Amino acid sequence: MCEVCGTSLNRRDLAGDEVWNCDGCDALYLRKADGTFLRRPFPPADQRWAAASGEAGVEHAVTYTATLCGIDRDAVIVLRHYWSAARPGACAECRTAADGRVARWPAETGR
Repeated sequence: MCEVCGTSLNRRDLAGDEVWNCDGCDALYLRKADGTFLRRPFPPADQRWAAASGEAGVEHAVTYTATLCGIDRDAVIVLRHYWSAARPGACAECRTAADGRVARWPAETGR
């Protein structure tokens, strides 16, 4: 269970680490050798999600499985930079979803 927002965690198979993520607030956890979870610090909001291109001129924020607006990850092209809500081509639905997730982040993130 996510310590930030209470959502169930999902295991992500990444080489070398047992990584879990929260779909409710995008917290990332590493499972330590003793079985406990260590939450990684939240990065700044403009460095949290990868950018992905969907329809022409629109950039989406993408997570492990889908964009924040609900497009399947396999249906978009993941780009080599971070998504930013401040970019003119940022998807409005992703911006709204990102604002909701960032609002759940702990105060130490500086939101």
